[in-house]
Amino acid sequence: MYENLEEKVRPFQSQLDAYSAERNMLLCETNAAQAEMNQLGHKYAELLGHHNHKQKIKHVVKIKDENLTLKQENSKLRNQVINLQKQVIHNRKPRFDKTKAFQHQKENADPN
Repeated sequence: MYENLEEKVRPFQSQLDAYSAERNMLLCETNAAQAEMNQLGHKYAELLGHHNHKQKIKHVVKIKDENLTLKQENSKLRNQVINLQKQVIHNRKPRFDKTKAFQHQKENADPN
């Protein structure tokens, strides 16, 4: 019975692997888009910044960089939390041992 169920689930495992590969590809694209957005944000902040060459106030650039850094860190930490939660859930699931599947022992039976 267990082997039969295992055979039914096997095709879905390949789909999960395909989804994982697609997810990784999308994450790479997201990282590239994020890098481009950071570059454009930096250029925009420089245009908005103070143009007095004596003072060289770069306050807006500094705030934007800090904001982007914190957003990236927040995203990484959220992903870590999700991964750790998945690991905890996976480790909590009882493992099915097919050698012990149909061996029943009576509770009040004398082991001797």
